[in-house]
Amino acid sequence: MWTYVQDTGAMFDPQGVQLEKGYAGKDPHKNHPDSQCVKDLGPIPRGDYRIRAQRNNPTPVTLPLDPDPGNFMCKPLRSGFLIHGDSIAAPGTASNGCIILSRAARIKIRDSGDDLLRVVRDDAERLALAKPPAVAPLVVAAMGTATPGAAPSASSYELHPDAQALILEHEGVNQPGKWPGGRSGITIGYGYDLGYRTRDQFESAWQPHLATDELQRLSVAIGRIGPDAQALALSLKSIRISQSASLAVFVEVMIDAAWSDTLRAFPKARRLPSRAQGALLSLVLNRGASLVDKPGDDRRREMREIRVLCDADMDAADRLRGIAAQLRSMKRIWQGQGLGGLLRRREDEARLVERAITDL
Repeated sequence: MWTYVQDTGAMFDPQGVQLEKGYAGKDPHKNHPDSQCVKDLGPIPRGDYRIRAQRNNPTPVTLPLDPDPGNFMCKPLRSGFLIHGDSIAAPGTASNGCIILSRAARIKIRDSGDDLLRVVRDDAERLALAKPPAVAPLVVAAMGTATPGAAPSASSYELHPDAQALILEHEGVNQPGKWPGGRSGITIGYGYDLGYRTRDQFESAWQPHLATDELQRLSVAIGRIGPDAQALALSLKSIRISQSASLAVFVEVMIDAAWSDTLRAFPKARRLPSRAQGALLSLVLNRGASLVDKPGDDRRREMREIRVLCDADMDAADRLRGIAAQLRSMKRIWQGQGLGGLLRRREDEARLVERAITDL
C-alpha cells in the first residue's frame, strides 16, 4: 500500500522509499501546500485507509468525481482522483491527507470511528473489505478501478489482513495458459477456478474486466477440471489477466462468496477469531466447501473433523489447536505429487490459526 504524509506532502512506497513529487494536471492553486502529489500512481488496490483526523464528523460526505479544473480539491489522475482537504466537514472536502478514489458515478466517504475512514458506494455497500494495519498518522492507500454503475457486493465480510495476505501470496495472479495441476480447472486471477464456476458466475464477475472475445474463449473452460482442463491451457495462453482486474474480482466477488461457502462447510466458524476464520476461508477458497468423499476416498476427512471441532463445546484454544492439526494432517493428500505449494499453504493456514489463539 502507498502512504501519504500530510505534514511533508511526500508519497512513500510500502518500503518507505520516497517517490517523486509533482503536480497532477493543471492546478490553478499551485501555491497551495496541499497541491503537491505524485504524478502517476498506477493501479492501487481497494481498501480501507487510516487518517490523522483533526475533527470527528460522522456525517457521510458525498463527493462528485467529475474533476473541476477550477477546484484544487479534485484533480484528475490516470488511475483515479486525488482529493485533498482538511477535514470531513462539507461536500468538496475530504480527509486530512491524500485519498485515491476510483472513477465511479458517486462515492461516499464516512467516518467509521477510530480515525478509520471507509469508502462506500451508493448508500450502504462498502467497496473495501479488509482493515489495514494501524499506521496513524499516515494515510494508507485506497481505491483501484471500479465500474460505473456496477452493483455493490451483497455482503461485507471483513477478511483479516493476515488472511488476505496469505491468500494473495499463495494464489498469485493465475494466467489461463498455465494449468495449476491436480484437480484444478483453468484458474485466472487470484484463484478464480473456472472448473468450479457456472457461466453466469464467471460472466458476472469478469465481464467488467475482460474483452468480449476473451470472455467467450475462457467460457469453454467452465466446468472442466483435471486433464480435461489441462488440454485447454495452450489455446488460452494469449489471454493475459491483469493484477488490477484480479484484485477487483477478489475484493468485489470472491471474498464474500468464499465466506458464504465457508459457513456452508463450517456453520459455526463465526465463533472463531477472525484470523482463524480467514484461514478456513483460504482453505475453502482452495478446496471448495464439500465435506463428502467419493466412494472409497477419504480426501475430505480432515474437513469433516474441522467441522466437528467448530461445533464442539470445548476450550476455545484447544479448538484452534485441533483445527491447526487437521490442516497439517491434510498435507497427506498431496505428499509426493510435486504440489509443494499446497503443502506450504496448509502449513501457513495452520500457523495463522495458531496465531489466533492470542486473539481469544
